Amino acid sequence: MKGKALLLVVLLGFPLLAEEVLTNQDVIRMVAAGLGEAVVVAKVREAPQVQFLLAVDDLLALRKAGVSEPVVQAMLDRAKPQSAPQGPAPAMPEGLGMDLVTVSLKTEGGRAPLHLVRGDMSSAGFGPYRNSFMNYPGLHSKIRTRDRRPALLVKSETALAGGHYFFAKLDSDTGNGVRSLKVSSFKAGIRAMFGSDRGAMAPDSDWVVPFEAVEESPGLWRVVLKHDLEPGEYGWYVDMTAGLQGAGLFDFGID
Repeated sequence: MKGKALLLVVLLGFPLLAEEVLTNQDVIRMVAAGLGEAVVVAKVREAPQVQFLLAVDDLLALRKAGVSEPVVQAMLDRAKPQSAPQGPAPAMPEGLGMDLVTVSLKTEGGRAPLHLVRGDMSSAGFGPYRNSFMNYPGLHSKIRTRDRRPALLVKSETALAGGHYFFAKLDSDTGNGVRSLKVSSFKAGIRAMFGSDRGAMAPDSDWVVPFEAVEESPGLWRVVLKHDLEPGEYGWYVDMTAGLQGAGLFDFGID
């Protein structure tokens, strides 16, 4: 109970809204107020945004103010890129049907190439209420970011407005150790009966995120989301309507 009460004091005494930034002075204030080392480290690690000055003179000033080495180390860790490496790392084109596609994740921390993941198909339900899913190995993507509205850079010969590309959200299936994407449902079947031209490999409409795509140069598109994303698993899903070899996911996750 004592630990919980102390944490409540921290939250009330040092509010940090999503748009606020934790600085050196905020850390010094917490230390001067007598907050424990573990509490200050936790605050540094969990702050939505930080703007630390960590040159040699800054480190000496922190030490003079009584900031401990573990707290300084936490500040140094947060000042490092959180996810994507700096610089335009090249991505290898991946084959989807007869098309070659290259996808990179662009965040405030830099740019990282995304790699194609192939899924296995499964189904659930009975009769007309049967749902189909694409399942991808692992509960979490190796590529992570804290950016709630990342952009994608997609190089493709096929226009993104043609209905072959989707910004998909996935569900982590802890029981089977996979990430699942619904690719057909009862609703999709009804639409197909009335002339929909989307194949069964396209994601269900409830499992996609709206986006805008701008062609920056011939064949190179910048994909921008229309709203922020919640923490979870996502991916750029490509459906070239050529069976399993024409469908794939360029996956990433948001922490």
